[in-house]
Amino acid sequence: VSTQSTGAQFWWANEMINFHSDLPYDGIWLDMNEPANFDSNGVHGSIYGCEKNEINEPPYKPNTAGDTMYFKTLCLDARQAWGIQRDLHNIYGLTETVATYNALKLKNNTKKPFIISRSTFLGSGRYGGHWLGDNESSWKHLRQSIIGILDFNLIGIPMTGADIGGFFKDTTEELAVRWHQLGAWYPFCRNHNGIDSINQDPASFGDEAFAKMKRAIEIRYELMPYWYTQFYQSHKTGEPIMRATFQNFPKDRELLKNLFDDKYTQFMIGSYLLIAPVTTENTSQTTVYLPPSTNWYKHYNGVYTYQPSGIQSVEVPQQELPYFIKGGAVIFMQMEGQTTTIRRKQPYKLVVFPDLNNRAAGTLYLDHDEENPQEYVVVEVEFSDNTITITAIVYNGFKMGDAEGSGQYSDLVILGIKNDIQSATLNEENFNDFRYEEESNELILDLQGASKLLTDSFVIKFE
Repeated sequence: VSTQSTGAQFWWANEMINFHSDLPYDGIWLDMNEPANFDSNGVHGSIYGCEKNEINEPPYKPNTAGDTMYFKTLCLDARQAWGIQRDLHNIYGLTETVATYNALKLKNNTKKPFIISRSTFLGSGRYGGHWLGDNESSWKHLRQSIIGILDFNLIGIPMTGADIGGFFKDTTEELAVRWHQLGAWYPFCRNHNGIDSINQDPASFGDEAFAKMKRAIEIRYELMPYWYTQFYQSHKTGEPIMRATFQNFPKDRELLKNLFDDKYTQFMIGSYLLIAPVTTENTSQTTVYLPPSTNWYKHYNGVYTYQPSGIQSVEVPQQELPYFIKGGAVIFMQMEGQTTTIRRKQPYKLVVFPDLNNRAAGTLYLDHDEENPQEYVVVEVEFSDNTITITAIVYNGFKMGDAEGSGQYSDLVILGIKNDIQSATLNEENFNDFRYEEESNELILDLQGASKLLTDSFVIKFE
């Protein structure tokens, strides 16, 4: 289908609408849209083959698969609405994604379309996401997935992932565990494999391996407010979500050394979270470089500890992959619920990670989930001088609905508090629901009794 033409776009939209009437779906997965065209009895391009001319068989051939440039695709002189296949091959997936986006908006203009396409081009990220195509169950392809997703984030397609566990060949239990621990940090997180491979979903393994993979997904779900906010910020600014470390630390020359490519496979999610996955088998350690221009914290098994900066080897048992938080962050979390629908109804936990100047800041974006985000709230949090300032900016009358739950806060945890806290106020009134954990240097304020919502602005001071 040449989705460049107006007639084809209307036909495509009608098909989308009719199919939804038969089977209500939440999103569309566009596969094989390079376009792929498998051979018929050894013939490529069409069932009749391709005419021998300079378009189909140019004087030179780039390093593409097969003996011809129409190997497993269309003849290069095949007509499309905007021209011929030779000139339009690279944007076929883009035009199909745009047509699908418009079709889904025509079907229901109040819903956000969700589209994943195998073939993309510059500009595709405005309309849909991408996955890296058919990989294999190998440690090599696990490592290469990091580079692929970083690349697509750089060109404006942040919703990108790879097939967790690999598509071709059979995975192993260790590879499946480590790939889930990495894949839980893909912007687009999906386990997918081929029909001829062994099952590789978490439940197909033993209880111990299942628990490890489940824990990886739970950590992703705990940070879902952070993830959702990253997509909002990427939409507003164009910044990548998954980033190479040097993108956040462009002046750190250690990150520009040649040995870095071979030695480290770490990356960052947004400005604050750093991930150093295990990318080789039979190991329980990984090397990480934490830039010394700031301070760092480590999360493992629900506990936050200080982590020294610099190059270091970190223990990474299979039970859980630790992650690192750059000083200066305020992270929103939701701690309970086995689905995103359930979890987004839970109270919000805030964790403050002060930087070297004892300051921190963070942002939360929240809208009506699947609905078109005309109504939303942006919550800005600042910490300095023993004061937490929370400012809620409400757009177009946003109110918490059934999908958002109560919108209440639970705990507010501030790390790095060196002295016992004697008193606290909320909007200049005494606030007594707090405790100081001397061993971990944490101040924990229980905000549930304060009846504050995400749409409220307020100030907390303590001394």
